[in-house]
Amino acid sequence: KRYNTAYFIDRTGAVIGRYRKRHLTYRAASFGLPGSDLAVVDSDIGRVGLMICFDLGWKADWAALADLGADLVVWPSAYDGGFGLNALASVHQYYIVSSTWPSGSRIINRFGATVARGCEWESFTMADVDLRGRIYHIDRQREKIDRIRAALGDRVTVTVQPGDNLFEVASNAPDWPPDRIESEFGLMTCAEYYREATEMNDRLRAGTEDAR
Repeated sequence: KRYNTAYFIDRTGAVIGRYRKRHLTYRAASFGLPGSDLAVVDSDIGRVGLMICFDLGWKADWAALADLGADLVVWPSAYDGGFGLNALASVHQYYIVSSTWPSGSRIINRFGATVARGCEWESFTMADVDLRGRIYHIDRQREKIDRIRAALGDRVTVTVQPGDNLFEVASNAPDWPPDRIESEFGLMTCAEYYREATEMNDRLRAGTEDAR
């Protein structure tokens, strides 16, 4: 049996995971079979997911990678993917790195912005990224941005995304990991904030909580 397969290879050269493309085009279906499972592996830079080319069209799979804790998704492809890749990175708040032919590869951050891009005659591209950063909503947390910057200085990098009412905090100091920053400054991640709001709305619909 033949599959369109991508492999996770660590720094020692060991294969630590694989992914078989789940969605084939009509043309490709005559050359092999679709895979079944999604793949997210633990690496020394974070949790990394894989998708391949035509998989871009199945949005539920990209959401599932977020649910599986992917910090970054690698997407080898025969086409660029357009703004759709940026939208997926923004919605699911993970990095996306593409490796495409014949256009240049891209690195897209958690806010959906392309931070590096190659071209037809220089397909290789690179950028410094920090997968340890976490995204927060400004609601009830706006004043914490100044407190964090004043207290920690260059030990953290705080990036504000005004249009989305979001900000990211990334640690630059081993003694200030994300969990400690959240505990010290009472931060609630964006995912936790939306989960809290979902539960509140469910209670309001059920009539078990008064609207205020």
